[in-house]
Amino acid sequence: MTRALVAVAALAHGTTDLLPIEALTLTASESWQPHVQASIRAPATAASRAADPRLGHTVALTLREVDDGGTIRSSLTTGALSVRVAASDASAGTVTLDLASAEADVQDQVCLTAGLGPTSWAGIREALTDLLTTQVGIPAGSIDLTAMPLATGASLTTGAQVKPGDAWWSTLSDLPQRAGWQLYVDLGGVWRLWDQSVEPTASVAVVQAGVDLEQLTTTISRESTDAGQWANAVVCRYTWTTTAGVGQVIVGRAADALTGGQTRRTMVVTTTDVPVTQAQADARAAALLVRARRRGRSFTVTVPARFDLRTRTAIRLVTTDAESVLCYVIALTWSLPEGTCTLTLRDIS
Repeated sequence: MTRALVAVAALAHGTTDLLPIEALTLTASESWQPHVQASIRAPATAASRAADPRLGHTVALTLREVDDGGTIRSSLTTGALSVRVAASDASAGTVTLDLASAEADVQDQVCLTAGLGPTSWAGIREALTDLLTTQVGIPAGSIDLTAMPLATGASLTTGAQVKPGDAWWSTLSDLPQRAGWQLYVDLGGVWRLWDQSVEPTASVAVVQAGVDLEQLTTTISRESTDAGQWANAVVCRYTWTTTAGVGQVIVGRAADALTGGQTRRTMVVTTTDVPVTQAQADARAAALLVRARRRGRSFTVTVPARFDLRTRTAIRLVTTDAESVLCYVIALTWSLPEGTCTLTLRDIS
């Protein structure tokens, strides 16, 4: 029995219209902010041409695996994705929409009030909940930060400050990273926190050559790849200006000891307009180093479309030479009309 991947888009623009989809790529990636990004091509109709990124229009995507008898075998529905670009092709009679999860809308916002702080909170989770709900207008029902215990990293929030004209996202993304966590919006449209120091130990699925593995590429690199940048040292450089107009610079550092003939590969991260202490900067560098040192060996795998996998889960990859590797899912891309799912994996065996 053959199976096909079909998709439909629900465009919300004051009313809701269903758009048939001719072509689609939908990607969730742990290294992306926004975490979820998509591009769809639909026939040009009055409904699809109504999509306007300036007016806050959104699209929810539904992907279905359907057999030749018309039975839906599995499906995936996203949360509301912001329309970022709408392009009409008059000659082809199509409209292409570029979409992103809600981080993109927050990244557009800067502080237009008198500013915030210097201040502190009882913990990072408390700080993020406060900032998301009171400063950038995220509904409380769309926030679930319970993966992080309350009162975690209280000292890491001390001195937080947002001045008029500063981007809210700079503080929202930086605060959890000081404790080794990342703020993101999942496929369902919920704001969540992820502990970057924890990796899964049990696989949730098996992908096997000769069974469901259509294509496999193995990469070992000290250069930047789809799996991210491998490094054995991290430097976090913070720059900001005080309310008195005085420029400040603090540099956090973390590095592994070199062995054998190893040479240093340093990842440099620069953050502006976020005041920190030396301890806070060093904490973020140490947390980023944990991730960077794991990125040396990666795989790109293409399989028939499936909806049981997510980023930050583990799968067992059985390669063409029968090697069995426990892998961490960094990114997934569903594609139509190909009907495939491409996985970016990191070796954690």
